[in-house]
Amino acid sequence: MNFKEKPIGERRKLLRSYPVLISSFPGRGKTASIETLSDEDKQRTIIFDLEGKGLVEDYDDQYFRVVRFKPLNVDPSKEHMYADYDNVKYKTLPELKIYVEAVMNSNDVDRVIIDSFTALVDMIEKHYATVNNGFNVWKAYNDELHDWFTMLKDNTRFTGTICYVMGHYVPSKSKADIDSEKFTKVSGTKHYRLVESHFSTVLTIEDFKFKADNSNEYDSTRIARSLSPFETESNSIAELESIFFETK
Repeated sequence: MNFKEKPIGERRKLLRSYPVLISSFPGRGKTASIETLSDEDKQRTIIFDLEGKGLVEDYDDQYFRVVRFKPLNVDPSKEHMYADYDNVKYKTLPELKIYVEAVMNSNDVDRVIIDSFTALVDMIEKHYATVNNGFNVWKAYNDELHDWFTMLKDNTRFTGTICYVMGHYVPSKSKADIDSEKFTKVSGTKHYRLVESHFSTVLTIEDFKFKADNSNEYDSTRIARSLSPFETESNSIAELESIFFETK
């Protein structure tokens, strides 16, 4: 589907379930879910692979672009710098946000995927620990996270761009945690248990299926009531989109 061929009003209606946060424990199939898209959809999809782990089976050139960032060795007293793995352009972390926003406004891109929010959080924390000190580190960190959430929501709603953000649950110390405390990992306390509130839909992956049920205060999944409880046949973003778009 060439999503940009649809009028902006229709795109906004279709995207009421977006942006989508997909959060789970590692190894459940978040990255693999991307590869279920059609060849046409992949060519209009950009992946920000902030973990640098690569795709499971696909090659980068099957997509509009796969962007991976690596930190550069710089003076520790100065701002962290990053380069993508193609060394196309050097960027600071704030410039990465500007780049994501520009892509979401591109007529050549239907779908933006950030993999992962957890890696982004780590980058933000390290960045502001370098350029700030004391309490100012956490103030700048929290402000930056808020700016990211706002940017992703606004650009999904106003430009009609499909947006997925992958995240990891807080590491579990016991089986009881795995069965209950399912919240996206974040540094500090201000956004703990609140990351999910910034997304229209929050899914997890269990048994290689997307799931959400809105029913447990310790389970952060959320989805439109008309679809709850929600479970797909597989961890397929293609299947997910067919459900979201066909129900509008």
